[in-house]
Amino acid sequence: MRKREMKLEQYHNKWPEQYQKIKEELTKLLSGLELECHHFGSTSIKGMASKPIIDILIFVNNISMVDTYNNFMLQSGYVAKGENGISRRRYFVKYAKDTINHLIHLHFYEKGDSKGLQELRFRDYVIENKTAFNRYLEVKVEASKKYKDNPEAYQNHKSTIIDDINKEIAKTKVFK
Repeated sequence: MRKREMKLEQYHNKWPEQYQKIKEELTKLLSGLELECHHFGSTSIKGMASKPIIDILIFVNNISMVDTYNNFMLQSGYVAKGENGISRRRYFVKYAKDTINHLIHLHFYEKGDSKGLQELRFRDYVIENKTAFNRYLEVKVEASKKYKDNPEAYQNHKSTIIDDINKEIAKTKVFK
C-alpha cells in the first residue's frame, strides 16, 4: 500500500494565488457562516520549502455550526476529520486524485481561540525572524528525509522546534 509522501518543494509564488482561489470558493460554499480566513503553514511563508499543501485557518463565530456543513463540504471534495487531535478545532482535508496525498487542509476555530491565534503568531514570527525561519527550515528538511513515508513521525520530529519557537514568541511583546 502506497503511503503519503513527506516531500518538500521549494517555495512557489503560486501558493498565495491558490490560497486566494480556495478562499473565494469557501466563501461561496459556506455562505451561511461569517468567515475570517488566513493562509498559514509553510506555504504562507515566502521562501520556505514546504509540502505543496495549502493550509487555511478559518475563524468562525460558533465552531459547532461548522459540523452542519460536513456533507456539503464533502460534495466539494473536503473530508471532515472532526477535531483530529486538537480540541475545539474542525479539520478538513481535500485529497489529490491519488486519494493518498493532500492538497488542502482547512482548520476551523472559533474566533479568539488561543490555538488558532498561536498558529498565526508562529507564522508571523517565522516570517519576521530569520533565525527562527532557518531553524524551522532545517528541521523540516531533516524530518522530510528521515520520515519521507511517515506523516506522524514527520510531524512529531518538527514538534520540538515548533514548541521552542512558540516559547520564544511567548517571551516577546510584539507577537503576544
